[in-house]
Amino acid sequence: MCGITSAWFVCPNRAPAEPAFWPAWVAVRQALRASMAMTPPSPVHSALRTRGSSASSRDAATGLPHELRVAQADEERALRRLQKVEADMVDADQVKVDELKLDLRLLEATKEEAATRRRHLLEQHQSPNGHTAKLLNDDWQAALGALTKGRLAAAPPPSVRAAASFELVARARKSSDQTAENFGKEGPTCLPVAYYDPTPDGRLHRALVPSPTAYDEHGDKLPEMASWIVLNLNMRAAAEEAVGKKRSRDDDTLGGRINKHYSHPDEEMWLQPTLESMQLPVAFLTVRSKPDCVGVVRVASTPEGGGDGPSDKFVPVRLRQYKRSSMTCSDALPQAFALGTSVALGLLQGGVPPARVIVSVEVTNGRSMQFGVVYIACDGLPLCWTLTEELDLSVPRDVIKAHLHLCKVRQHVGTMAKMLHEIGYQQEAAEPELAISHIPNSIWGKVNCLTHRVYPTMSMESSLHHVLSVLTTLYKRGVRDCICFPMGFGLATKSSKADESWYAFFPNLTVTSHDNPVAFTENVPDGPTGTRFAEAFEMAVREVHDAGVVHGDLYSSNLLSSCMPEDGHLKVKIIDWDTCFHIKDGIPSAWQAVWRDKCKMMGRYSRTKDPRELDLFMVRVVAWATSCDEGTPARQLWTRLAAARTVASSNSCFHDMQELYLDKCFDDELGAEV
Repeated sequence: MCGITSAWFVCPNRAPAEPAFWPAWVAVRQALRASMAMTPPSPVHSALRTRGSSASSRDAATGLPHELRVAQADEERALRRLQKVEADMVDADQVKVDELKLDLRLLEATKEEAATRRRHLLEQHQSPNGHTAKLLNDDWQAALGALTKGRLAAAPPPSVRAAASFELVARARKSSDQTAENFGKEGPTCLPVAYYDPTPDGRLHRALVPSPTAYDEHGDKLPEMASWIVLNLNMRAAAEEAVGKKRSRDDDTLGGRINKHYSHPDEEMWLQPTLESMQLPVAFLTVRSKPDCVGVVRVASTPEGGGDGPSDKFVPVRLRQYKRSSMTCSDALPQAFALGTSVALGLLQGGVPPARVIVSVEVTNGRSMQFGVVYIACDGLPLCWTLTEELDLSVPRDVIKAHLHLCKVRQHVGTMAKMLHEIGYQQEAAEPELAISHIPNSIWGKVNCLTHRVYPTMSMESSLHHVLSVLTTLYKRGVRDCICFPMGFGLATKSSKADESWYAFFPNLTVTSHDNPVAFTENVPDGPTGTRFAEAFEMAVREVHDAGVVHGDLYSSNLLSSCMPEDGHLKVKIIDWDTCFHIKDGIPSAWQAVWRDKCKMMGRYSRTKDPRELDLFMVRVVAWATSCDEGTPARQLWTRLAAARTVASSNSCFHDMQELYLDKCFDDELGAEV
């Protein structure tokens, strides 16, 4: 796509960036309307018409001569790009020619719009005449219509965007890098603890997190493990490699006592086996990498291709890493997750259903413990999740928590053993370097969610901590069905680019998988279903607000809907929570500046200063548009919104709808009771 196209079609769930000439264009149109009483243009192409001081200040700061120069520059720029595309078409193949024709159409429309705008401004500047201005305005509207059609034609449809290929970056470390010190914290990212389950069915917490009932039943009595802290591993006095070969076999060490007291009867402990000896695939490490302690279960396996019949195989199902007492557990989590990824891929390779691949990961330094999990998201992608903060085994509350987590892990190992016995195990020779690169289209990746360095080497952006805390609040309050939670994070690339970026991974709601059994649509529904959509939207926002949270940016492109087959109800999913905040905290100052001139700030919020009004404004706009009669401007806009093929066109149309709502219902909007 040429540059002028990419400026308008941006990342999903984000409002498109306005072109540079837009504020000036808006000011000129407002001035022309006020001075000449021109007939307003069609609401489909309306510019900003919000009431408030910001528009007036722009009018005063902008002069027509300057706008003429801007229009002239836009026209010349479009002409230059038009000539370049025409030159590129000479040597292009047929597929490329078809793409360039779309660019050509867009650039021609862009050039014509700029030329028409320039003529309009020139006439107003030289010899104002109402009749002539009306004719030029009609020409302008026609040019705007052609420009909109050009953008729609040049933009890729949503299906193309969803099918974009991502590759997960998996750098194998040297087998000697057992402490993850030589190569830093590369590998699967380990986040600060997010106290919500990223899976829609809650399977991770159900499998590995103690329930409140478990805490109530246990009470305040300290477990036996509380006395083991005096017998810590003390890695400062022992060689690192001795952990598995010597000290973990010694029942007087913390690791040995954990193995003795918390192992399942069907589980055996392997100390420092290589991934190659366990016949596990590798992604972030090498075949010679050695986990410190691996829990395995013996199952009957069927050799690939039939072979000589079933044989016994030890299948790894969980692992534990030991570190020096001078190190924190979070220092070891990246390596532990890398090893856990190999265990998860081994289970998947052996025929375990993706939704049942749940690998417990534990790290201890002799004085504290931390728990995590590796699982398979959306039927194909191994992701990591941190389940607890670092638990200090000298603190009563933490040692009870660690004890209950270890009991839960032991129970989970028993569940895995039973499942493996039931389904058998398809033994395959593990590939020496199994690429987990291709991310299935059931996963949607949002780029640039983290800094380029991984926690805990560098703290992550404060915005990510903020968003995770808000999502945790929603999860704990039971607001889950209408929320699309991040399922994990990782370093990835797009197939068309070499640049590596951190991505947040979400279920692609438009594609069915175990984590998304019902496909959602990105377009709002039209007709009678539009009213049901408005009602479902209102209910979802009410749930969010009751939990003490505001989304802040409820554009139509951040809403997906689906009709539930079990009861026929319409369900709405809200995505893109980058702008969320707690009601008690108020609107973050950064968003205050960005939203200052937005419709949602100029509506009822301008009077009440209640941050919930940012969301409720959008609820009222949708309810108003879907309730208007057929043929009215509002209903026409809604029909156009329902047919939008791109995020950019959807956001543009929804913006016009907000403007029309303020224009028609401004007094009611401000006068209504909260």
